[in-house]
Amino acid sequence: MRTLALTIAVLASCVGACHRGSERGASTEAVADASTADGVQTRAFQCNDLAVIATFHGPDGNVDLAYSGTILSLPRAVSASGARYADANGNEFWDAKGEAMFTLSGQTVRKCTVVQAAPSDPNARVEDVEWQPGAPGVTLTGTIKGYQSVDYRVHASAGQSLTVDFKTSNGLAYFNVLPPGSSDDAIFVGSTSGNSFTSSLAAGGVYTLRVYLMRSAARRDETANYTLDLKIS
Repeated sequence: MRTLALTIAVLASCVGACHRGSERGASTEAVADASTADGVQTRAFQCNDLAVIATFHGPDGNVDLAYSGTILSLPRAVSASGARYADANGNEFWDAKGEAMFTLSGQTVRKCTVVQAAPSDPNARVEDVEWQPGAPGVTLTGTIKGYQSVDYRVHASAGQSLTVDFKTSNGLAYFNVLPPGSSDDAIFVGSTSGNSFTSSLAAGGVYTLRVYLMRSAARRDETANYTLDLKIS
């Protein structure tokens, strides 16, 4: 097992005003694959008490399961249905069209549900984050109003650690983190997981930080000033 810098906080379903399906419960339907060019797919699950980010390395490759500050890598195994991953120590993960189960060695089976975000706003402003050479991080500031949202695109490599701290003048403003290849499916939702995110990145590519207001605030045409502090190491 490889140890993460800090515990990964995973989204749990509710998204913001710019997402028309906000304030919904976690979906048990299969999430559309968030894929990179090399076939790596990332999905988020809630497995009873564990928030799990699963990174699938191709149809016949391993799965990396990030949970509680740890990454567990399991090889593909024989299965009568769905995709099964298991090792000789009794660790197992099984996934099949919206149903998933996670078993850690010596523990009972955990039933998992897919955590899904609603579609993005096609009118969201998109900005690429530029890093100054030698700088430990970057600070982004902005303002959103009503149904406005901003997508910040962060280029990162596999194995790097991404840390995001969010401060805002409006308690109903949040940010989500979307993995490479995804326009809708988040691995972190601030409205349920808080204003800080730290994760060791299993896949390289472009990560999206989406800033938005919850639907209730957007309907009132509220404004939010915000600051995003980003670090990659």
